Amino acid sequence: LGAGAALRGRLAARGGMNFGAAASEAFVFEHLEIAQAHLIEQHAQRIGDGATADLAREIRCQDEEMAATVGRNWTNVLSLALATKGLPTLRPPEEAS
Repeated sequence: LGAGAALRGRLAARGGMNFGAAASEAFVFEHLEIAQAHLIEQHAQRIGDGATADLAREIRCQDEEMAATVGRNWTNVLSLALATKGLPTLRPPEEAS
């Protein structure tokens, strides 16, 4: 599921959608998948289907990781979006460790 959002973002960028829009769409899509996985997991638990609940939990964790990856990269996304339009990226100074 997470890989689907990543692929969708790449295809959107090729189709003329800018990096910011593609990343935003991927971020939203991942959160929709997280919500769906929560519902599937809870339903499976209610009906006693442990295998499906476990699978839904695993998928949810993957989607949460992908959403976090997108979330950690907003600075890069903005820089790419600006650069593709020929605008200065004005990257912020690196934070002190």
